[in-house]
Amino acid sequence: MPKLVNKELKKEEILFAGIKTFSEKGFHQSTIEDISKKAKIGKGTVYEYFKSKEDIVLFSLNLYSNRTIKNLIEIKNSDFSFEKKIHQTIELHKKDMEEYADMNPVYFELLSRKNSSFGKKFKNKLHKIYTEITLIIKQILEKERIMNSELHSILFTASLDGICQSNLLFEFNQKKLNQVYLLFEKNFINSIQRKKS
Repeated sequence: MPKLVNKELKKEEILFAGIKTFSEKGFHQSTIEDISKKAKIGKGTVYEYFKSKEDIVLFSLNLYSNRTIKNLIEIKNSDFSFEKKIHQTIELHKKDMEEYADMNPVYFELLSRKNSSFGKKFKNKLHKIYTEITLIIKQILEKERIMNSELHSILFTASLDGICQSNLLFEFNQKKLNQVYLLFEKNFINSIQRKKS
C-alpha cells in the first residue's frame, strides 16, 4: 500500500528547510539541491511543491505577512486602550522577529540586490505588505484622533524595522532588546498628540 503524504506538512517541511538553507548559505549561494538535502528528500519532491527557490522566499513572505496582517487587524478592532494596542503591536513585531529570525538576513540580502529581476519583484511585494501594515497602524492612530497619523504610522513601522536591523547587526541579548522595545514604546506614546475635540 502506498504511503500517504500530508501535502501541507510536506510543503512546510520544505519551506523550513529552504529558510534554514538560505540563512546558512545565503539566498544566492543556495540551490534546490541544498534544500532537498536539508529536507532529506529528492530534488524532484521540492519541485512538486515549489517552482524555484524564489517561490520558497515569496511563499515565506506571504505566510508571514498574512499572519501579521490578520493579527494587526485583530488588535486594531479590539477593545484595548490605545496604549495597549501599541503595546500589543510591538509584542507582535517581537514575536515575528523571533519566529522569522532566519529569514530576516535573507530579506535584507534580497533588498540589497533590488536591481536584479527577482530583487525588484521581492521589493515590490515587500512594499505592498509594508503599505498595508502602515495603513492598519494609521487606522489605529486615526481612531484615537492622533494628529499627523500618517507620519506617525510611517515612523512607527520604520522604527520597528530599524530595531530589527540593529538587532541583526549588534545581536542584542534578550534583556537589551526588550529595553530597546520598551523605550521605543514609551517614547512613541509620549510623542503623540490628540486632535482637540
